[in-house]
Amino acid sequence: MPDEGATPDGPTGGAILGEVHDEPQELPPASTPAPAKLTADRMRVLVAEDDPVNSRIVKKRLEKMHHNVYLTVNGEECASAFGENPKDFDVVLMDMQMPIVDGLTSTKMIRSYEKTHTNIYSPRAALCGRIPIVAVSASLLEKDRQQYIDAGFDAWILKPISFDRLNKLMTAIVDKDIRKECMYEPGLWEEGGWFHEGKASVQEVNTKPTDEPPVSDPSAEVQEAAEDAGSPVAGEEGEQGTQPEEQERLLQKQEEERTEEDDKHNEEIRHADPKDAAG
Repeated sequence: MPDEGATPDGPTGGAILGEVHDEPQELPPASTPAPAKLTADRMRVLVAEDDPVNSRIVKKRLEKMHHNVYLTVNGEECASAFGENPKDFDVVLMDMQMPIVDGLTSTKMIRSYEKTHTNIYSPRAALCGRIPIVAVSASLLEKDRQQYIDAGFDAWILKPISFDRLNKLMTAIVDKDIRKECMYEPGLWEEGGWFHEGKASVQEVNTKPTDEPPVSDPSAEVQEAAEDAGSPVAGEEGEQGTQPEEQERLLQKQEEERTEEDDKHNEEIRHADPKDAAG
């Protein structure tokens, strides 16, 4: 029979009064899994391009590479689209010559918006410290490189676009080794590349900040280009179509420049030794 003063919570059999028991050991905290490495798969690309044919080409080629493309028709629409949903984009392809707002001004508008807002980047864009913006034009000049840097561009590529090279420039957003390979080098301007390694600050950009992104209406031309993205484009394997006028002009200009150089070279040879002149 238990003592009258015993309680159910008293010592149990085998326990010694006053015995000190070890405190239960705390388990070490579960290790946090390392974040998955970001890749260049299915990049979300914001495109500013006023030419519907060029927009269709860019959209079709990038989608073949499994990227997601959002088209705008001028710099105002591009800056507005970014300001409304900045985390929806990993990179911006910015044409330089556009109506209403050109590429240089649009880039400054985007950088101004970034200066007054925080926590607005996608994980890929955050690796660069700001949304990566690629200048896209046939008229980009190496001597104006500092102007592009001051305006806030991160990279550049010339038209007609080499999409293999463009894909490499986009991969450089998440791969620092590829970024090093794509860094600017004098004499290699035509290849396109990056202006900086690592992160860049929007505070370095020479522009005034703005609290509100510009507002614009959807463009009928861009919608038409997006809907027509499945049409064949000249120059793609197994497809027929018309050569885009801008690319045709560029190729013609390149051919004319080569002809002038060849004629000059032949004239120099002819004066030296007429027998060695071509033709």
